[in-house]
This record gives sequence, structure tokens and C-alpha cells, in this order.
Amino acid sequence: MKILLIDDEPDILLHMKKALERLGHSCETFEDPLVALSHFSGDQYDVVISDVLMPKMNGFSVATEIRRMAPAIKLILVSGNLTKAMEIKTGNFSSVVYMKKPIDVHSLKMVLDNLGQELQAG
Repeated sequence: MKILLIDDEPDILLHMKKALERLGHSCETFEDPLVALSHFSGDQYDVVISDVLMPKMNGFSVATEIRRMAPAIKLILVSGNLTKAMEIKTGNFSSVVYMKKPIDVHSLKMVLDNLGQELQAG
């Protein structure tokens, strides 16, 4: 799958990119969510993985913009503090997968496998 990864922490981006590529996915990374959105095209990615708690724009706002441009795209939102992340949640994000940082690669693989099956089922 083609994955867009957004996180304001460069070390996490590098670690996640390497893990995703080891799992056989292509991955493009951005530290700045606004820059990521400016490069986003709906047919360019299968999955977007975004941190929730970032400066400039939170992950829920990123998800809202991405869904506006590509309604069927698969979204994974991650946070080291899911309770705090949920406090800023607005809107309907029922079809979003939530994961807690640090991300366990085995759990991420299972989530991506499930999303891949959904994509194939169409």
C-alpha cells in the first residue's frame, strides 16, 4: 500500500517509515501537516497515518481535510495520549483506526492487513 505518514517528531517518522517499508509498503513522510495537505492527492495514497497532537494543525483537522478530498481513504490516528487526543475530537471519526504510541509494529501490521482487505473488497 501507499502510505502518507504525518508526525511532528522526526525520530518517530524515521522509525515508522523504516517499519512500514520492511512490511512492504511505500511511505512518504511529512513533519508539517500543512505541507502534507498541500502535497495530498486522493489517488496518491491508500492510507494516511497521522499523529493527533501536533502544532499548527491537529490530526482530527488533518483527517477532516483528507476525507473532504478523498472520502474513501483509510485513516489511522495515533497519539501518545489518547485521552487528551479524544478531548479535542470533533466531528464523526467512527471509521478511523486509533492507535497508541509507541506503535507496536505487529499491531500496525494487523491493522494494515485489515485495511488492505477492505481496500481489495472495494
